[in-house]
Amino acid sequence: FHAFAARTLRATHYVESEGLTKNFTILDREDTVLNFQTILDSKPQRLDWPLLVNAKCFSEWYSKLQNFEDGDPFQEYPEAVKAYMYEVFDKFRSRKTSANCLDFDDLLSVLEKLLRENDEARKNISSLYKYVLIDEYQDTNHIQARLAKLLSSVHGNVMVVGDDAQSIYAFRGAVVK
Repeated sequence: FHAFAARTLRATHYVESEGLTKNFTILDREDTVLNFQTILDSKPQRLDWPLLVNAKCFSEWYSKLQNFEDGDPFQEYPEAVKAYMYEVFDKFRSRKTSANCLDFDDLLSVLEKLLRENDEARKNISSLYKYVLIDEYQDTNHIQARLAKLLSSVHGNVMVVGDDAQSIYAFRGAVVK
């Protein structure tokens, strides 16, 4: 899904509606952690947080937020902690936009948003694919399932293959149902 999303976003002019150019950079996990570290280094340290909370934690939390289906994945966190987290997340989004970057999770969410909100883009991109085949469907998350539906919206042909006994991507939001 991620490689497909990157190719699709780069092949169309629609990505410009998201404030990006076609030659956007994809941040890997290390780049993402380094960006969070830069943000955290520029903010006052939260003395009430455990010392184990670091840039890698923020990277994982951000990924969890991007892949969470409904509601707030951090609802059990104190409000002050959530406010701080979301402030850091906003700075991360701003850094990515100004640098013409997407992180790994953005590839799916940006394409899904584009296809969901832009009828012209959805019709044009979906019309390119008469058949949509998805292997290892047990490892898809909610965004990927919505992408499959949107990509098949013109022709309506989707086939999925999966084995719920082999699901390995729960950490990325995959839900076997």
